[in-house]
Amino acid sequence: MISELLGQERDLPLALIDGRDSFDPVSYGSEKCRRLFWIRCREAMQAIQCADLLLRDGNLPLVLLDLHLTSERELKRIPSAIWHRFRAEARDSGAALLALTPRPCLPSPHSRFTLSSTFTLSNIERESPSLRTAAALPAVAQL
Repeated sequence: MISELLGQERDLPLALIDGRDSFDPVSYGSEKCRRLFWIRCREAMQAIQCADLLLRDGNLPLVLLDLHLTSERELKRIPSAIWHRFRAEARDSGAALLALTPRPCLPSPHSRFTLSSTFTLSNIERESPSLRTAAALPAVAQL
């Protein structure tokens, strides 16, 4: 999902809140990351606080909250009221919040997409275009 968003030809900035400090910008190259605002976090509540600030600010049209490596236990600690507030903040600021989670956990998102695939070691040699048809994130929701 992140690769697809970075690969699009557009002049709009993208905010990536990296919930587990797992994003590797070197693998995408400096040209694709030129319009990327990358925030590195080590735990889910740090990422939630960053998303809150960015949504309230309203200067970024797309905020990507990457929590797909967050444990089930940590995700359960996020109160549902936060997700409802994020939806209202995104609506008020005109931003879109795309939350990547390992399972559906957001209450009443605007849209919910579930993507799944199983990759093996043989997929390492495949080119990016052929991997796109086998999207690899378990659950995605947009507030």
